[in-house]
Amino acid sequence: MKKFYISAILFVFLILFTACSTKHYNVDNIYINEICTNNKSVICDSDYDYTSWIEFYNDNDFDITLNGYVIKKKSTNEVSILKNVNLKAKNYSIIYFGLEKNDKIHQELKLKNEQETYTLYRPDNKKVDEICVPTLNKDTSYGRYLVNNEYEYRILKPTPNQKNEDGPIYKYIEKVDFSLESGYYNDFTKLSLNNKNNAKIYYTLDSSIPTKESNLYSNEIILTNQSNTEDVLRNRNDIKLSERNITSVKDKALVVRAIAIDDDGNCSDVVTKTYFVGIDKYKNKEVVSIVTELDNLVNPETGIYVRGSNYEKWLKNNKTGKEPLKNWDQKGRAWERECNFTLISNDNIVLSQDCGMRVKGYGGRDYPLKSFNFYSRTEYGEKHFEKSLFSDLPQMDSFSLKYDRFANDTNRFNESFFQSLFSDRFVETEEGRVVDVFVDGEYFYTYTIFEKYSDKYLANKYNLNKKEVSIIKDGELEEGSREDLDDYNNLINYCQKHDLSKKNNYDYIASKIDLESLADFYAIQTYLNNFDFSYVKNYVVWRENKKSKWKFMLHDMDAVATTCSFKLSDGKYFTYDVEFNPFTGKYLYATDLKDDPIFMNLIKNNDFINLFADTAVDLYKTILNPDNIKNELKTRYNYTRGSVIDFIERRPQVYFKYLEDFLKIKININ
Repeated sequence: MKKFYISAILFVFLILFTACSTKHYNVDNIYINEICTNNKSVICDSDYDYTSWIEFYNDNDFDITLNGYVIKKKSTNEVSILKNVNLKAKNYSIIYFGLEKNDKIHQELKLKNEQETYTLYRPDNKKVDEICVPTLNKDTSYGRYLVNNEYEYRILKPTPNQKNEDGPIYKYIEKVDFSLESGYYNDFTKLSLNNKNNAKIYYTLDSSIPTKESNLYSNEIILTNQSNTEDVLRNRNDIKLSERNITSVKDKALVVRAIAIDDDGNCSDVVTKTYFVGIDKYKNKEVVSIVTELDNLVNPETGIYVRGSNYEKWLKNNKTGKEPLKNWDQKGRAWERECNFTLISNDNIVLSQDCGMRVKGYGGRDYPLKSFNFYSRTEYGEKHFEKSLFSDLPQMDSFSLKYDRFANDTNRFNESFFQSLFSDRFVETEEGRVVDVFVDGEYFYTYTIFEKYSDKYLANKYNLNKKEVSIIKDGELEEGSREDLDDYNNLINYCQKHDLSKKNNYDYIASKIDLESLADFYAIQTYLNNFDFSYVKNYVVWRENKKSKWKFMLHDMDAVATTCSFKLSDGKYFTYDVEFNPFTGKYLYATDLKDDPIFMNLIKNNDFINLFADTAVDLYKTILNPDNIKNELKTRYNYTRGSVIDFIERRPQVYFKYLEDFLKIKININ
């Protein structure tokens, strides 16, 4: 019996060894030196994308090209024919795999983070090298490692374009298993944690990343209501310029983050869960939990949510010298911080994923409730978000979370509602969903998740080549080339220097700009009284390629169909309400419509006058008809009375009187 038992063990061992073995065939002295299939932050390409890579080593005394060589995956027989791979003598070369690119440094084959055998073939089909890669922890690699003058293959600390030196030897550690998913629970519910590798589990309850210095898990964690605990973030004095404070709602969630670490220091990825204990009032709503280390938000040097050390020094020095940028006004990848984003809808998890976050917006950054952009990247876990949050977008790479500072508690839906009405028109719209937001467990307020315009967004939505997509926002290039921006600026100059009442000049503009889209855009903005737009603010245009026409995109419409008063420097108040005339009125925070170089010159042409008038009437008779709006508001939000309905009922008579005076024509809306 004992002999049979030993034979069985040897048999299983042989099967496992055969399933994943590494061989070198001593052909061409070319080696697969190192592979990284879980690259999150080790090395990125020229576009700052982190993706899987293979490192080749040339052990010859002469340079060699691998053009025409083939990498093959054993499990699927997928192959990639190498191109533009030149190896210098006694040197290394990194080749990226798995991105949807076609350039000099990227290959077509996708390297998934799972056990797989990769074989390198010469063009004549002779095997050169073969390596079996196990599943890897984040930012580890598998490669040749010199032991007693013999090469072995081990999990390593990555050393791209370098010799695999002595260093930590890693092994894959499974994530911590939670007995309870994020969601709603009663007080004193028990949470248990487990790890399949039997590694020690460490956890935190303050949103920080757990380490060996954190709580060591030994017994079940008891979930309790956190609403009576002290505020950490939302009432800080350095997160605002205005006097307005964050809502006094004290509701709090319990955030649990856990990591598994074995005795050799190998770590799993961090798992983050959010528990709403004893606060069931959100159970039938959509709720977002954003979890990030507090330092990412409030560190005086690097925190993205505070004024920052430079600005604080300027204040202490009685504002002497040039006003520095506040931390929250900083932009770009350098001011992006890692977080976990979880969306729960009616007690079901819609999305829970690690990603990057940045502060977004203009004047709204000075308020304690700021808006954010979120980005999926391989360095955080996945190139794309695991699920799109929008019905019109099959794949999602970024989105926004916006606080509407112009709405009140009864109409937080305002912007997403009005944008949704125009989804079938000639303008691009941002789909939205209203959510209640918790940041590091603290309740913030009601926000709206919006689609975020980008080349990837348009490529995903319309199945386009994102390299050909161009976007210009507020006169600046967002996506595309300098040629695209020059082309659009030339159109502005053309409108200013040519009489567009003449057919040839008008036809030229019509060949470059989608005038139906433009008419929709301006009719919507002026009818709904968006006092926060102009041709240089919240003004976004795009085109599919250089041969297509520029089209318009609705964006940042939180100021529509509302009443707002602003105190001027002389102490008087300026009010935007249903009586405001967008064609002659003053825009305090944007450029007056009368200064618009494209619209005001187009309006000199009778064909465009008719197009614009017809567009406004058509919008009124269909989408913006008061009865239609009231029915939609009642159906979607049970909203039957308030400022929005007052605006919608009174606006038609006021608006079309202004429009008749502006266009100098008679308009029939009956």
